[in-house]
Amino acid sequence: MKNKKHYLYNDSIGYICLIDTMGDQFTPAEDARMSTNKGRLGPEQDIKLQTRLLKDRHTSPFEGVVIKIEMCIPIFVRAELDRHRTITKLGEKELLDEVPYIPDEHTRKWFSRNEMSSRYIAMPEQYYFPKFVRQQSKTDKQGGGPIQDLEFAIANTFLAEGRRITAEARKLYDLAIEQGIEKGQARIFNTQNQYTKIRYTGGLKNWLDLLTLRLPDNVLWECRRVGEEIRSILTENFPTIMETWETEIYGSVTLSRLERIQLQNLIELTLESDIEEPLRLVLRKLLYNKKV
Repeated sequence: MKNKKHYLYNDSIGYICLIDTMGDQFTPAEDARMSTNKGRLGPEQDIKLQTRLLKDRHTSPFEGVVIKIEMCIPIFVRAELDRHRTITKLGEKELLDEVPYIPDEHTRKWFSRNEMSSRYIAMPEQYYFPKFVRQQSKTDKQGGGPIQDLEFAIANTFLAEGRRITAEARKLYDLAIEQGIEKGQARIFNTQNQYTKIRYTGGLKNWLDLLTLRLPDNVLWECRRVGEEIRSILTENFPTIMETWETEIYGSVTLSRLERIQLQNLIELTLESDIEEPLRLVLRKLLYNKKV
């Protein structure tokens, strides 16, 4: 549903919402059949085609579906999202020929973004304060460890000092604005938990790539919550595509050539053993990379 806010952090501030879309859940099949001039052939055949397109990484039909999403998120979360890019590099020949960089068929469209600007307006007095404090994971550089393993006194001090520093930074910011200091400079001491509003517009292919990077358990929790709500919005509006993506793409792995050879050798040995026929069929599919 357009303009429906999906709240993120139980503070009635942070949210994402769908603003607009172009295309529907069968647009990729329609676009793909431009090559044969056939258009849509009905849900069953369209889903079958889109499944094959996703599995074979034929992505351009999914770029024809465009989604615009508005987010009200802390600055540090926006910084994490802005690290996501999808682009195909120029080929070796083009690099050797020193072809100028031109956004044409060589590239995949990045997300376009339009953000509330504190150069023009005073930022709202809205800040994110976590409800719990996570310990740094001992096994994962990105992820957080169990909440209960962090001493209460440490967590309590961190939260209390965070609120104090945020309040002091806001006081300085407001004073600077009142005294006529340029807004763009007045903001430089603001804290990263400041909320900002931003709209991202991009093709469905790019949104799915973003989810692949932002949904895993080792992703910063505040950023993962954004990914979870984006997934919810996409599932509501493009259910057949999302079902295929969840089943066939998300969580899948890519093997190197050496890894594939090693797996093939292992499978050959396994096929000689006494195994159930359904498993044998799966192993042959992995071995020969085709239908069985």
